[in-house]
Amino acid sequence: MTPAEAAAVYLEWRRGQHLAANTVRADEIVLRHWIRFCRHYGLDDVREADKAILLALAERVRHGKSARGKWSKNYQSKILWTVRDLFRYLHETERILSDITLGLPPLHKSRTLPKNLMNREQIARLLHQPNLSTAEGFRDRCIFELLYSSGLRGAELCALTPYDLDLPGRVLRVVQGKGRKDRQVPVGKVAAQFLAEYLRQVRPVLLKKQRKADGRLFLMSTELLRKRFHKHREAAHLGDIYTVHSLRHSCATEMLRGGASVRHVQELLGHSSIDTTQDYTRVVIDDLQKTHERTAPGNRRQESAFIPFNRKTAAWRQDKKRRKKQ
Repeated sequence: MTPAEAAAVYLEWRRGQHLAANTVRADEIVLRHWIRFCRHYGLDDVREADKAILLALAERVRHGKSARGKWSKNYQSKILWTVRDLFRYLHETERILSDITLGLPPLHKSRTLPKNLMNREQIARLLHQPNLSTAEGFRDRCIFELLYSSGLRGAELCALTPYDLDLPGRVLRVVQGKGRKDRQVPVGKVAAQFLAEYLRQVRPVLLKKQRKADGRLFLMSTELLRKRFHKHREAAHLGDIYTVHSLRHSCATEMLRGGASVRHVQELLGHSSIDTTQDYTRVVIDDLQKTHERTAPGNRRQESAFIPFNRKTAAWRQDKKRRKKQ
């Protein structure tokens, strides 16, 4: 069985697990690196693989890079984890004789702080870019308000239909989100106002421009969403580091700053593990440290208020004699 054939069988199994399409697509991209590595290494049959080849892959991945620069630690771990999972699957389905992943050092995902958080001033600049006098501009503003209000993923937003909305209750339903999980998400007051106006006045105009029937709420793909975001991001003079996902990050962080519990934010974002949500608390703690440094009474007092302990004073010598007598 060639590496390409093994990857195809594995990906078919992953699709059968009802994972999100983006998850399987990410696995497919990662396994392309593995297939190229096998060609370079001269491995034509996965049944001939051993631990040495996995260790060699780890060394090669450690120096991997793309046009954007060196691969992140998390992306390196993603590649290695996927390849290990591939071999575990091949062993469990008896396509190879032994599990060559046994005894390999464990992989640890680095818990990094989100780097593309947008502050309130940046959010405000972005929100005011769309032209509300055009149907497309009003839709874009409505989308940004909803992403910032409810912390949706871009793919989740694009999959929404009008039937997923309960505007009187200010709740929307996310159907088959990441991990094929459904959840209900609250909608902020401003976002709800934009949604109501969008459904009443704007969406009918956009529907007339469609060449075929489209049941999606915002009538757009994730690719078009990215393009619209990039357009408004550039108009707001924001850096390339910011993406559609930045609004989700910012929503979570603002909620934690406002006093929301980690568990509630986890439910909002649809995280399967609370560990993922706790990454955002590190941002809040970092903010707290900076604020404390700037505002705490002990930090705002002059350095001259500090008096070092002086062992040469008469009081110290007398106290020392008294302690010796005791």
